[in-house]
Amino acid sequence: EDKIRNSTLRQEELKEMKDALLETKLDTIKIFARIAPEDKLRITNLYKKRGEIVAMTGDGVNDAPALKAADIGIALGSGTDVAKGTADLILLDDNFETLIAAIKEGRKILSNIKKAIIYLLSDSLDELLLIGGSIIMGIPLPLNALQILWVNLFSDSFPGVAFAFENGENNLTKRNNSKIFDGEAKFLILVIGTLSSTFIFLLYLWLLKNYPEDLARTFIFGTFALYSLFLAFSLRRLHTPIFKYNPFSNIYLTGGVLIGTIMTLGAIYFPPLQVILKTTPLPLPWLGAMIGASIS
Repeated sequence: EDKIRNSTLRQEELKEMKDALLETKLDTIKIFARIAPEDKLRITNLYKKRGEIVAMTGDGVNDAPALKAADIGIALGSGTDVAKGTADLILLDDNFETLIAAIKEGRKILSNIKKAIIYLLSDSLDELLLIGGSIIMGIPLPLNALQILWVNLFSDSFPGVAFAFENGENNLTKRNNSKIFDGEAKFLILVIGTLSSTFIFLLYLWLLKNYPEDLARTFIFGTFALYSLFLAFSLRRLHTPIFKYNPFSNIYLTGGVLIGTIMTLGAIYFPPLQVILKTTPLPLPWLGAMIGASIS
């Protein structure tokens, strides 16, 4: 009770505070009790001055200025027409628990978009570094244009769409997820893209020196396509190691990876696709090595 009392500010105390003093106490105040509509506007402006994203609820005519000033104005369904007309959202059931559920759902959507962006951009960086490195070194390209399109259409697209069906991580309500392309996303894109492309490129150089070019290029095509598919499993949780959750619990993602795997194998072993994509059938030991390299 003492803790709650110390973090609560009542209207009479608020009236006596200057804006400068109130701004210093915003981090410690959790509850504003019995606040007048004009005080809502004052609090909103102070939080926005600090760079915060503010959501404000209200139901009366006098709440309209605060609802308008907030980044997200939320009117109660039982409120006045003025409040509802000013607000960005209307809470139809007047239940504040609905706000918590909506925030959690919104953060889940944001998190899933972030995973899809990391997944797609890291793969794009892979392709850029693989092709760019080959051009710089003057060696045959590991992937031709049609193979790149094949990977983008069948290896990247299905898992990318399946991320929309992720249920989200348990601590989404505790973490600030206001940005998609933040430092974490940039770090993961660069690290995943650079390390994986370096590994595949070095593998390609070794294969070119020791085996026929058509085998080497087909092997790299298959490895890159399968790697792109398997990567999606580990990106399902950005803050949890893959060993601590079931990577196959998203049936849409599992189905998408399965379809992409079948399409990749078809591109290597189905004669009409071999002609179009300029691939060659890999011997069985090469197939096992390709899967092993992809998982690595």
